Amino acid sequence: MNECLEYVAYSHGYRVSDVCKAMGCSSRYFYDLFLRDVGLSPKLWMKFERMVVARRKLDGGLDSKVVAKEIGFKSVHTFRREFQLFHLASPESYQDIRQKSNDFMYFITGEK
Repeated sequence: MNECLEYVAYSHGYRVSDVCKAMGCSSRYFYDLFLRDVGLSPKLWMKFERMVVARRKLDGGLDSKVVAKEIGFKSVHTFRREFQLFHLASPESYQDIRQKSNDFMYFITGEK
């Protein structure tokens, strides 16, 4: 179920109204159903999910400008601000920290 939600949110730009249109239901019905089954409002869940996807893409080595565009942000500045609020680090700092962590683990274990 979660993979389905992730796909629908991603493919409709993390916009609740677009997801409702695609599903052919009212936003009120979708909100009630989503809140009941997931425990969060659709808008809040999509905001969280968008940041999880951003983190995965940054982990994959993509530049923050590319990530911002791929997950539907109209500006890199807005993406950076949202990412920092969610992860308490800028996208670039996050990537630096992850790289240092990976380098350290390789040093300790010899495995990546």
